[in-house]
Amino acid sequence: DQSYEPLQQDLDRAKALLAEAGYPDGGFTVTMTAVEGLEDQRQAALLYQAALAQIGVTLEVQVLPFSVYFEQGQDPDTAATFNPQHEAPETADPFQWFDKVFGSDGLLNWTYQDVSAMDDLIDRGQSEPDEAARLALLHEAQQLATDNVYAFPIANLVDLDAVCDNTDGFVYQPTDLMYVPQFWPLYQVDK
Repeated sequence: DQSYEPLQQDLDRAKALLAEAGYPDGGFTVTMTAVEGLEDQRQAALLYQAALAQIGVTLEVQVLPFSVYFEQGQDPDTAATFNPQHEAPETADPFQWFDKVFGSDGLLNWTYQDVSAMDDLIDRGQSEPDEAARLALLHEAQQLATDNVYAFPIANLVDLDAVCDNTDGFVYQPTDLMYVPQFWPLYQVDK
């Protein structure tokens, strides 16, 4: 739903929420992981660190090998407060992606929040045959994820596909994050 406004930084509101939660001056530490070798994650963590410092919250950045990052993220006792993930849908079904990222049993749901309302929307959306009703359920799921800030999406996808200017037939697949070898019927064109 394109009507949702992007999240905006609001320091006054953040300070008010902290005070309401009993932390008027911040004064606590949260953690964020970054995968070793993924500089964009580390740089994003540094930006978040600077932003949180403005409200008195310390962000400890942990740069970890992927195997350690993944293992820690799957356990609520060892997961960082924030876990960046490079993720996009593998299919054109948005509920498949919502289930993976926001569902209670989702492989990449490392928020450890009660998401039973999201589970209900996912279940209903995956079985709804009517396109309009399915779209309405998707909008409800988007609103729920937005209202509860299950994620704060950022994008930094750099995908270079070099093709000569005299080649046709290549088709970019935006959902192919697994880089499965694909063979295209490429052919040379006269220029």
